[in-house]
Amino acid sequence: MGAREYKDAETLRRLFLAHDHTLEQDASVSIDIIVAAKCYGQLVADIDLILAIRANPPRSFPGYPRPIAALVATMELKAHGSEDWKRKGDDVYVRYGAFWKNASAQAEKQMYGLRAFIEDETRASPGWMFRVLWLTQSTGNPDCPLPPHVVGCDLTLEMLMAQFAFQDKYANSDKAFGVGKEMTVTAALLTLTRELKPSPLDRQRIERITKRVTRDQKYAEKLGEQLLLFRGRAGTGKTMQLLRLASELYEDRESRVLVLTYNRALVSDLTRLLKLMAVNTENFGRKIQIRGVHDFLGEIMLVLGLITSMNPPFAKNFEPLKVRLLETLKRDGLSELVTNTEEEFRFDFILIDEGQDWPADERDILFRLYDFRRFIIADGHDQLVRGRVALDWRETIKREHSQVVPLRKVLRMKLALCTFARSFSEHLKLGQWDIEPNQEIHGGRVVVLEGRIGEQRQTFDRIIAEVRAEGNEPVDILMCVPPSQIERTKSKENDYYNSVGAYLGKALKSWDYDVWDGTDTSIRRSYPSRLEQIRIVQYDSCRGLEGWAVFCSHFDSFYDFKHDMGEKEVGNDSNELFYDPEKARQEFVARWLMIAATRPINTLFIHVESSDHPLTQILRNVAAECGPEIVAWYPS
Repeated sequence: MGAREYKDAETLRRLFLAHDHTLEQDASVSIDIIVAAKCYGQLVADIDLILAIRANPPRSFPGYPRPIAALVATMELKAHGSEDWKRKGDDVYVRYGAFWKNASAQAEKQMYGLRAFIEDETRASPGWMFRVLWLTQSTGNPDCPLPPHVVGCDLTLEMLMAQFAFQDKYANSDKAFGVGKEMTVTAALLTLTRELKPSPLDRQRIERITKRVTRDQKYAEKLGEQLLLFRGRAGTGKTMQLLRLASELYEDRESRVLVLTYNRALVSDLTRLLKLMAVNTENFGRKIQIRGVHDFLGEIMLVLGLITSMNPPFAKNFEPLKVRLLETLKRDGLSELVTNTEEEFRFDFILIDEGQDWPADERDILFRLYDFRRFIIADGHDQLVRGRVALDWRETIKREHSQVVPLRKVLRMKLALCTFARSFSEHLKLGQWDIEPNQEIHGGRVVVLEGRIGEQRQTFDRIIAEVRAEGNEPVDILMCVPPSQIERTKSKENDYYNSVGAYLGKALKSWDYDVWDGTDTSIRRSYPSRLEQIRIVQYDSCRGLEGWAVFCSHFDSFYDFKHDMGEKEVGNDSNELFYDPEKARQEFVARWLMIAATRPINTLFIHVESSDHPLTQILRNVAAECGPEIVAWYPS
């Protein structure tokens, strides 16, 4: 953040003092202007200015019809001249070179990011919040007046307050604005000064990411000239390889890099890591952005006018919408239009996570938007959970325009965990888990908790204490839960059910532990902002994630859930002479179990409820084969 923002903050300060020069000495009113605020944990985390007013008794300001007790507003600053902004409806777009950015939309995202941050940090609502886009070097004119929410370089305090009044639907009320929110605003201001700190495990991950990988690699000189595909099993570092390349392209070539995944929990995890690395994730200049493919394609559909919003019906209609999008791109050749009119869609390299599990139409859409030579794919080989057949990203291109790099060495798990994973895979009838354990990383263990012992406070006290004793933090713990262990409520706006959190998360909170519960619909788009936060996700969202210690809660319930789902997922293909639907169903379940079992670095805790469950028997056999030095068993 440069001196310009501080200069604008000083201008704002002078506007208040011009109204009342005693404000700085008046103990009954507090006006805070925060420059370059960081709302850690939110996908839109950087805010140019935050204005916070607290007054007791409530204070009147020119341009606002009622007194103010507590008010919070975000201010997006743009130092663009009159030739470098334009109005489209009620939105203002600003020019960056040959490209235009919707600054009004960015201002709105900042306001909602701050609201979510305050609610997460204070566990209280800040009340109604305001947003303003400030064109500090320009203003409107009779031919192009400024739309609502936008102010110009001729800003006065009365004009600013009038903007707030315009956004306040109860502006003419006799009641003061923000009554009862004073303490929430005070608490929020304290949290905005806190830094996002890395854990020891975060530092190791950052070191692995920033380590140069293209040196002496044959594919390095052809980056951007061919499709590159990394292929390996779980734990061989495919996602880490993508991040390493993203880091190199960002640092050495100043590239704009997009990483696409269908796992929202992974979006949150990697975005947090990039924030710790101080990598630019915004829309201008060199950047690395981690995006969910559904959101990314949805935003393209919005730009092209195929949809008007991304509310819940969007997800329900996603498949037919993709068909329309691909038809539109084939018919109108809109690749250049999409990538050259919106800065947020400009990328030099596209990195794809878990490419084997993508549907062909999404590949075809992306190849219509971007040159296939700019793609780098992480391919999980036979880690199929969305379909029976792996997607061939090279199907529509000439083979000489691509290169496959095999990955066999395990980078995540310690040696004992690799031994367990191999045995577990064989007993699940997936065959031998064809990987090369890292013989230099000794240690690791598996703990099976049978029955209610896996739900008791003393169990979690011990797990968390052990993680701390090993020099790590609670945020380095990953806990996975099945759908049966998640509370849901029906939305008032539609027929959709929203997840409101895991029962395990509620229990941990009642035991005074801090939790980031990624199963909660309102939280999953954010990321952990405190070292004390234990991460909880659904099993379906654990792929690509890792933890020093991983707790698999109700693992047998997850087995049942995937077994029931398997009939729909694998189908009953009568065209194959020797096709066995039950075998395919078991393989589907086994792949999901292996994904969860390969998340830990040091310790894997597995909780099963039933001693008679088929999975429990499989685990007993694995424990007998591996021995007590690798697998410890605690019965109910």
